[in-house]
Amino acid sequence: MPNALTKKIELARNLYCYALGFCCLLALIAVYRPSYKFDVTINNSKIFANVVTTAAQQQKGLGGLGSLSSGNGMLFAFREPAKRGIWMKDMNFAIDVVWIGNDGKVAKVDKGIAPETYPEVFSAKDVKFILEIPSGDADKFGIIAGQQVIFSWPSTQSAIINTWFL
Repeated sequence: MPNALTKKIELARNLYCYALGFCCLLALIAVYRPSYKFDVTINNSKIFANVVTTAAQQQKGLGGLGSLSSGNGMLFAFREPAKRGIWMKDMNFAIDVVWIGNDGKVAKVDKGIAPETYPEVFSAKDVKFILEIPSGDADKFGIIAGQQVIFSWPSTQSAIINTWFL
């Protein structure tokens, strides 16, 4: 029969393992939060966008995806406006990039950025959001600098709104 000291050691080891597992789970949740889905309206055209906010999500971006259908995109949201860059690592298709300033207006549009442009393409001005859409969509939807961008979201996603959009 195990003595009292052995039982305490086993209990302490089990508690340590559970605590370590719980901490790892919290870390994974913090780093790999699910992306959010928003409607982004520019020039009366709606684009359905996945919003990415973590460094890990932003680094991966659209990389590895086989394609992106027209009217869809990925919105990169940053806490503070700054000069930003994108990279085309692991990209399989060309994209248009809509750079959006802190004022909610299109600052610049880069069209037809090919995967071969890796490593980076930069914004000329400070931006708070970057919208990546399929190549040709900027022309298709008439997106140009100076246009107002309207973000719409489900009410269940108010936490991200308070952090990045208000």
